Amino acid sequence: MPYAIGWFAGRNLAVSQVTTPYLLWVDDDFAFGNRTKLERFVNVLDNTDLDLVSGRVGFKKVAHTKMTLVPGDKDGDCLLIHDHHHWGPVPGFPHCHFSTRVTNFFMARTDSVRAVGFDPKYSRHGHTQFFMAAMGKLKIAACDDVTIGHRRTQTMEYNAFRYQGLDYQRTQWKYEYFRFNIKCHLWFTEECSNINNYYKCNPVDGGFYLSFRGGNSSTAN
Repeated sequence: MPYAIGWFAGRNLAVSQVTTPYLLWVDDDFAFGNRTKLERFVNVLDNTDLDLVSGRVGFKKVAHTKMTLVPGDKDGDCLLIHDHHHWGPVPGFPHCHFSTRVTNFFMARTDSVRAVGFDPKYSRHGHTQFFMAAMGKLKIAACDDVTIGHRRTQTMEYNAFRYQGLDYQRTQWKYEYFRFNIKCHLWFTEECSNINNYYKCNPVDGGFYLSFRGGNSSTAN
């Protein structure tokens, strides 16, 4: 592909070449080991109507996140992000829990991933955006009994491509508003602290951070 064409464009090309019913996605710094029991993913997909199932990365706890849309006003809606929470266990698979967003270590039905696709507009950052597009379309779960290692390394050259600065991020926020009508993100946290000009706090259900991303709010500028 053209040089530096982007993260999601490359994912689309990779997925387009898959000829098997399931595909496995990993990052290039993941390391397979004795605990990387891929057959467990296959068993879950074979015996449920799930479209995508993920595992643990490194020594961290399994990553699962609840995301829901909060209806807003004429300026757009908000995306509620509740990290480290799930929608309950998958029947018959106690190690797996329904989720909206998971990590980059997953096995999925090839046709299901293709049906959602990867918007090439997201060339440097685009993890949450895939799962936003999948909301209401894919059934997703995270399982804590399949683990892959993580040998993370970063170079200055890598960082120059990945971290494009605030101007690039603002452009992405505007596009997110255009595509999903999302003007802000809400993150539930244990406490509300360290508030600055970009985040506001509301002491509801333990507190959440409110980050304005797009729309007509002056905070987005």
